[in-house]
Amino acid sequence: MRLNDIEVSDYRWHRLTLFQAWENVKLQLDDTVLFKILNQNSFVFGNLKTNSDMFIGGVPKDTYLLGAMSSPLKRHTISFAGGVKNLLYRLYPQGVTAPQIIESVGMRQSDDDYCKITNIASKNDYFCRNGGICYSTNDGPKCDCSFTDFRGQRCEQVRFDSHLSFNGRELIGYDVSNNSAGIIRFRSENITLSFKTTHSRALLYIGGDRLNYIHITLDDGAVVATSKFDGTEKRIIRILNNYPSGRYNDDRWHTVTVFRTLTLVGNLVFRFLNILSFPKISINC
Repeated sequence: MRLNDIEVSDYRWHRLTLFQAWENVKLQLDDTVLFKILNQNSFVFGNLKTNSDMFIGGVPKDTYLLGAMSSPLKRHTISFAGGVKNLLYRLYPQGVTAPQIIESVGMRQSDDDYCKITNIASKNDYFCRNGGICYSTNDGPKCDCSFTDFRGQRCEQVRFDSHLSFNGRELIGYDVSNNSAGIIRFRSENITLSFKTTHSRALLYIGGDRLNYIHITLDDGAVVATSKFDGTEKRIIRILNNYPSGRYNDDRWHTVTVFRTLTLVGNLVFRFLNILSFPKISINC
């Protein structure tokens, strides 16, 4: 069950409800409701003798056992970053209970809001300057300046753009062999870069290995995105320029964004799990 058309990364509170009674399942996000009827022989939610605890935000490393997880791919999912409140868990017919926290990792020690807006001389004063995003930590307020043209503790310093020059023989590589995030295995990813050139053929980006990869190239002045994932055919998207030259090798700055989403289908046969991947790629220039 997926709710694809709702944006939740908007720094606003959202209400999520998951309800299951026998074959009926309801997933509700704010005012949007999705229903599903299960087609199976048993509707018991696991086994009370073997079920693990309920986790919010991520899965502990000691449960990263492929055979012991109901959804093994969740061990590769990025942990939740945000706030959770008003958590209610109901086990029919016992009623509504507030679950007791058994253990937490990396959680704040209090819910104090250090980012409250203060008012000085009838003017709102924000801790983070220039559109920076404020978030509370155990050590006080911090600022995320990633989406601004500023840097510093409070996004108060102008960030000077820098770019690298390539003459056809240079390259930059990053070693991601010890970084789990470097392996292409998430449901979605976003790759953005800016470039300008007068050459009609060039390699802009390459990531992955021979079975799972994403390439971004210039081919005769057109931007080409190529994607392949284990068990799927290679997919190619070619984008031409709308400028009169019809090419991107016009010595102007262009920003290319490749957004890749992945639909996963599981097929359980004789206790072997086969995952089929269907990538969808969109590219904007």
